[in-house]
Amino acid sequence: ADATVPIVHSRTSAAGSESIIREADIVIAAAGQANMIKGDWIKLGAAVID
Repeated sequence: ADATVPIVHSRTSAAGSESIIREADIVIAAAGQANMIKGDWIKLGAAVID
């Protein structure tokens, strides 16, 4: 299967981060910062690894 893997980091704008995360089927958070990703950004059925 094909996949596109976007990376969100400290220099990605908040609006850009939200847009990317809202579309993601899989979200892997490794930021070391609490509340960087809002719960309502995660779409129904997405897998989240923190």
